Amino acid sequence: MKRIIKLGEGELNSNGDENSLITNNYGGYFSHIPKSSYNGWCILDTKSWRLNKLIESIQPLNVGEQKESQLLLFGTRRVFDKAEDIIFTYNNSLFYNAQKINEEILLTLDNREVYSGSELGREYKIEKDPNHIIISFKNSKGEESFISIKGIDSFEELNSWREVNYSDDKKRGTNGTFWVFDALKFKAKSYVVFSYGETKSKANTRADIAFFHFEEILNFKHSSVIESIPSFDHITDEKIKRTAKTTVWSLQSLTNSFSFNNRQLLGIYAGLPWFFQIWSRDELISLGGYISLSEYEVDLFPITNFKEIQTKNHYFHLTKQILDRHVKNILSTGKLQNRFPYSELGSVDSFGWLGKRIEDFLLSLKEQDLLFEILSDDDLNLWFKNLYQGLEYAKQNYGRQGIFANSKGETWMDTIYNDDGRVGYCIEIQALFLSIYRALILLGKTIKSDKVSKLKEEKNELISKIKLNFINTKFSGLLVDRVWPKELNIEDKKTAEEISKILLNNLIHDKKIRPNVFLTYYISPEILSKSEWSQVFDFYLDNLFLPWGGLSTLPQTDSLFQPTYTGQNNKSYHRGDSWFFMNNIVAISLTRIDKSKYFNFIKLILDASIKDLLENGFIGHSSEISSAVHQDSSGTGSQAWSVSTLIELIEEIYKEK
Repeated sequence: MKRIIKLGEGELNSNGDENSLITNNYGGYFSHIPKSSYNGWCILDTKSWRLNKLIESIQPLNVGEQKESQLLLFGTRRVFDKAEDIIFTYNNSLFYNAQKINEEILLTLDNREVYSGSELGREYKIEKDPNHIIISFKNSKGEESFISIKGIDSFEELNSWREVNYSDDKKRGTNGTFWVFDALKFKAKSYVVFSYGETKSKANTRADIAFFHFEEILNFKHSSVIESIPSFDHITDEKIKRTAKTTVWSLQSLTNSFSFNNRQLLGIYAGLPWFFQIWSRDELISLGGYISLSEYEVDLFPITNFKEIQTKNHYFHLTKQILDRHVKNILSTGKLQNRFPYSELGSVDSFGWLGKRIEDFLLSLKEQDLLFEILSDDDLNLWFKNLYQGLEYAKQNYGRQGIFANSKGETWMDTIYNDDGRVGYCIEIQALFLSIYRALILLGKTIKSDKVSKLKEEKNELISKIKLNFINTKFSGLLVDRVWPKELNIEDKKTAEEISKILLNNLIHDKKIRPNVFLTYYISPEILSKSEWSQVFDFYLDNLFLPWGGLSTLPQTDSLFQPTYTGQNNKSYHRGDSWFFMNNIVAISLTRIDKSKYFNFIKLILDASIKDLLENGFIGHSSEISSAVHQDSSGTGSQAWSVSTLIELIEEIYKEK
């Protein structure tokens, strides 16, 4: 079907399926993905951090097939043969414009936590008062909640359960069979609102406010989105300019203001529909997109709720809030918590990404002469103190011999399937710690710390150790992905702390070919000379580049390589699947090294990422991954670091000289 992205000034046209997703910037979303159980309207309960699904679908009847999916930035429009509707979200309400529908509309419910399957004991009750239709829901635990509906002209109760089978879920290897509840068929007056509440009174009050302010809220959502997106006037190619605007919309869609423990927490979801958590690694990588946009003056309210800030440098304030949260939560292990809410999955690289993004942030502030406008003396001193202490913790715990160890599955390649999970010393981890040193030196110079000389010496020592341990002149790729001491049995489950105690004698070089060398250049280009990087890039491109415009995570000749996405079992996740965030970083790196020499690679990667944004997955969003042998949209349909690095790539290629 046709896909159209309406951008106020101009539009983007493509073809694809009906999949779409819009958010309320408070943790909830509405998705139209009928082949997945994540289809429908979901609200986040921040007290328990549960994403609760409420509505399965709102489907006009007897209107023919859907022929267009339109992204309106504030919402989504579906165009059928004989009708069209508009859906958007705001706070705890779902807004439905049914002005161009004369037929009945089917309301289907599926009230459950999104990770849960259908369970017995769920009860729905439909009642009517003079102004509302109220649907109460009681789960198997006896917990009750309500949806109040306002704007319905007439309705017929169905009260019917129906089994559905979701083919996309089955393809991923997850449960694809659920029971949904066809609640009622209705005819709409014009506008209909669906409002959620923990009590009937709350739901009705929210519905009344939403209904009587429908036009006002719609206009506010539309204007606030338009005002929050840069104009990109320096880009003369109209398709690229509109694509850039769409990428910003997508990243801002995943940026939420969470009401949590009587305070507002600003954070970036890792991805939707199912990564509705704040993963420290993903969030810090995704800040790169915002930092690259910092020269643009935009209004990010209501995303950031910066009501009191008069300046227009809202990307800087957003970035500062997120970095400040991470700086204040560095653990005594020399790491960051892997995610919020807490997960047992380890992460050794998120602390390094904090260093990288602090460095990027400081350089951007200095370039625009805004350092002391955005960061106070107290901020600078606290950031230096906490980052320095975190580095000392890391050195004591898993960096005892000058380079930094990691256990199984602690890098971004954090799944294990018939391999060792990259245990030992990984190249991009060393690059990330170099970025911590650079960030500390920048901070130290600014606050005139007496530790700067020591930090410079340690930084240079780390560069020397990386060159000594990770360069293999007998290896065509020159720079190896990982090393480990011969005495380490990589089949054992050892912590990074235990690994770091084993002497770095008789190092084994892991010559598996993975794309992490590009990540290493992006983070710390000073490790090698320009000519050495070209040698590295040529070899890795020759082994990993795919004809459609991505890189596989292993060569097709590797025994662990999987040609197509295998779903939730992780078999292909880091053993073939092509990651869009990595592809974009590869193109950024190639552009910086030699834009002319690598022009064809850069263009193919950019074209593939744009195709994913416009034609595959959710309209206007960047997917998590693709199969290696052909381009598709797999994994999460809207992934923050995928779209953020696409923003960076477009800025890198088209930035004003």
